[in-house]
Amino acid sequence: MHGPKTVQAVCTAAILLLATALPLKAAETHHRNVHLELFGGSQYMTGDTQFSIGGLIQTRSGEIPLNRTLSELDFPLDVWLWSVGGALEVAQRFNFGVLYSENITDDAGTVTDADFGVFRFGGASPPSATDTSLDIFSQSDASLDARMLDLSAEYGFYKLKNWTLRVGFLYTYQKFEYDVSNLRQQFPSLGALGGVEFVSGPVARYEVEYKIPMVTLGLHLAGGKRFGLDARFGYAWQATAEDRGDWLLRDLVLIGDTDGPAYRFSLKGRFDITQSWFVKAGVAYLKVDADGTQNQFVHDRFQATIDDRIEIDQTLVDVMFGFRF
Repeated sequence: MHGPKTVQAVCTAAILLLATALPLKAAETHHRNVHLELFGGSQYMTGDTQFSIGGLIQTRSGEIPLNRTLSELDFPLDVWLWSVGGALEVAQRFNFGVLYSENITDDAGTVTDADFGVFRFGGASPPSATDTSLDIFSQSDASLDARMLDLSAEYGFYKLKNWTLRVGFLYTYQKFEYDVSNLRQQFPSLGALGGVEFVSGPVARYEVEYKIPMVTLGLHLAGGKRFGLDARFGYAWQATAEDRGDWLLRDLVLIGDTDGPAYRFSLKGRFDITQSWFVKAGVAYLKVDADGTQNQFVHDRFQATIDDRIEIDQTLVDVMFGFRF
């Protein structure tokens, strides 16, 4: 996995490449076929990532065809981020961009963990529990560190006076690291006999890394000399998601490797305050649906491999200010 220093180094190198590619004076921008933009601002991210396990379980003693969901976890994504980036436009047809973001706030919300039919699966048989009953439900506080990087390239293959169709490529890298604490656990299938358990302090650490290469189709609309609107749709045939969870209370380690399709839609508006200064705002939605397997270890000893699924629903709203050379 790439660490934060690697991501920051790639982002810094890309921005420096853009910054040195075109040393233009601001007064000359109107007459040039090549333009450089540098910008920064803030984003609000919301949504969640759902992890579910079930299906086929492979242990050291054989296979167990479970054919149902055993556990579902929801991790929130509700934080503010700061962002910096750059864009290079050549001949009003070729566009290259980079955007890097990190979280400002870290209180992402509440992690939920729901376990279904675990009493029967574990050999216990309380009268109110079934193969599909909600046996254990827990809520915990989530602290999130987020790092995200977008690299894009587009070509305007069809252009009229006020609009341009673009085709391109977008690579999205995202890494989320959670510290989970203050567990509140209930046992719904046991009714009044279940009670509630509380555990203060750290209970788990979790991280997930997404690598998403997309082909994109975009539309640029020019509304007069100062206003512009960009819509873009991206699709990935094979996004990858690698995750690891360390559950401290049980010395349990879960390592997942999944892949699957993803799509992204964005809509961004731009207003030129002056010939050189501009402001832009927009919204982007990302959906990832990945399947694979999860390896489980207890006290560093392999226990089982189980079918794993990761789904992310993510919305980003941003406001950026920038300068055009």
